[in-house]
Amino acid sequence: MRDEEIGALATELSPSQACRALVHLANLRGGGDNCTVTIVRIGDLPANVPLPELPTAAPPEPMLEWSWLALGWAAAIAFALGMLLIVFQRPVAGGVFTALSAAGFVVLIRAILGRRRSQPIDESDLSRTNYWRPYRTAVIRSMQELFDDLGVIEASLSRAAREEGWSVRWSQHSQAIQAASEAKGERRFGRGVRDYCRAIDLLMTPLYAQRREAKDAAAS
Repeated sequence: MRDEEIGALATELSPSQACRALVHLANLRGGGDNCTVTIVRIGDLPANVPLPELPTAAPPEPMLEWSWLALGWAAAIAFALGMLLIVFQRPVAGGVFTALSAAGFVVLIRAILGRRRSQPIDESDLSRTNYWRPYRTAVIRSMQELFDDLGVIEASLSRAAREEGWSVRWSQHSQAIQAASEAKGERRFGRGVRDYCRAIDLLMTPLYAQRREAKDAAAS
């Protein structure tokens, strides 16, 4: 199932109907077994439930304090002084100052990297990519296109059910197909999607039952 199809069915159907439709379509497209779907619809809080108090974000700290800036200047001066001593034939003293400056730069770089890791993430910036979030979004598919595809799937499945003699509630199935046809004439494709999903559910339910019976018979 593609994201845009999942979104369309979850939007148009109730959570329980959408779960059943998604499982049916996944199985019809090659899913073997153990298809699991969870749909959660979140609404407003009840009137008697108080709003949670969200923690206020602390103001961002400066990247580095003045003491670290002073350390950077001291390391730069020590490096320059060490180079001058080496040039003037005093390699031992020059090496000491150069080593001190290198140690100062290492401490400064570690402090900068550590501070960057601890900076809070600005979640108000919707343009940034949030890889840690457990969801993704997609534009839902056109209801008319989904209606047409479900019609093709239902017709093929209905033909197989009649040829193989599935124990389908054909009267309810005919009502669902008639309702889908009326929805198409009124161009109410969202309602037609619901009707086709109901018709597919009426076809798939006895198929699952027959497969379970055949599996149990084979096991015994």
